[in-house]
Amino acid sequence: MSSVLLLVRLALATGVVLAPGVLVARALGLAGAAPALAWALAALFGALGLTFLVHGSLWLTIALLAAVAAVAARVARRRERLVAVPGWRAVAGVGALLGLALWHVAGSIGGDGLFHLARVRKLEAFGDLHLSTLNEFADGGLHPGYAFPLWHGFLALVAKIAAVDPSDVVLHEATVLTPLALLLAYEMGLALFRATGPAVAVVAAQVTVSCLAPGNGGAYTALGLPATASRQLLVPAALALALAAVATPSRTTYASVGAA
Repeated sequence: MSSVLLLVRLALATGVVLAPGVLVARALGLAGAAPALAWALAALFGALGLTFLVHGSLWLTIALLAAVAAVAARVARRRERLVAVPGWRAVAGVGALLGLALWHVAGSIGGDGLFHLARVRKLEAFGDLHLSTLNEFADGGLHPGYAFPLWHGFLALVAKIAAVDPSDVVLHEATVLTPLALLLAYEMGLALFRATGPAVAVVAAQVTVSCLAPGNGGAYTALGLPATASRQLLVPAALALALAAVATPSRTTYASVGAA
């Protein structure tokens, strides 16, 4: 498979997995990447939880997410058009270019990446899923750090929908997630400073410290791994939503903070 085709498949599959969160956020009248990511992972948490409960496969998870998206889409259609976050296209464009550069310095999967790849591969390949499916040993217990494999499930869904090997997702999902990482940092800065200039400075600082200073892409090459995704995606999203809830308190903003 060519690199271009693989990138297109990963991008489309990631968009499909995030779509329920985007639609839920729109149904709640919230714009931006932060509420979309928070609700996407909240929906995935619920769908995976039910899948584990009934010992289903990822196809059940996909069906449940499709149902969430369908209901949210009906509600979202009744909403007035949301005002987009100012400047988001430029930030996403820079993120896309940076992501393409990361594709060429991805290297190979090693270290903790092999551990995470094994979990993603099990989720993608096995039916009759339950929490103990991912045990490292036949009679082992749950891993204390990944007792509920939320991010592993995210990656496994991307692999399943894109019809690619999980190793390609673990290695190159960072390219697809980089625009999202920059958008979340931008929204965090915008929520704090209420101006685009300082928000851009927050993005520049984030990229400089986490991506450029270490060399060879730094932490951004590992955006597909749970620990890095937590720091670079979930923390900025949670902070952006918390600051938004302080500025404009409402049930929807509080609920989004809770989801994050």
